[in-house]
Amino acid sequence: MSYKEAPTSLQLAANSDSSDIVVSLNGFKKRTNTEKTKEGVIGDASNKAELLSEKGTIYIK
Repeated sequence: MSYKEAPTSLQLAANSDSSDIVVSLNGFKKRTNTEKTKEGVIGDASNKAELLSEKGTIYIK
């Protein structure tokens, strides 16, 4: 998933059984940072994105 402009308010959760998650967003503050789960916020988190993958790579920029 990629953004044309960096989000200023976002709650993000990404889960993958493949253990391959990359979050590359300015201002992203991690709350959970494990091999299979990345969760965090940017700003006041008024928008929400949740990504799930069983076998694939999740890359957020």
